[in-house]
Amino acid sequence: MTVGPDAHFIEALLQDLPSQVTVKQANDILTCLTREHVLTEHEKCLVQTLLSKETLEVLAMQDAQAQLRARLLSQLLNRLRFESERE
Repeated sequence: MTVGPDAHFIEALLQDLPSQVTVKQANDILTCLTREHVLTEHEKCLVQTLLSKETLEVLAMQDAQAQLRARLLSQLLNRLRFESERE
């Protein structure tokens, strides 16, 4: 099985992902994924909605929001890496 450049790029993002992620950090990562053609602009907008402050404010504490945002982003990156390894 060959591992493409997307898998290496995504792996690097995963390695650098902190345990808490701000909205700005999440948006920066999504912008990188879009720039590298891993995500489309439409997919980026959908994920931004899911990771937004408004979506996660059901959790009262900002630390909990940042932790959940990091976990969601980590799961997304793992899935994208898995898919890029299958190609």
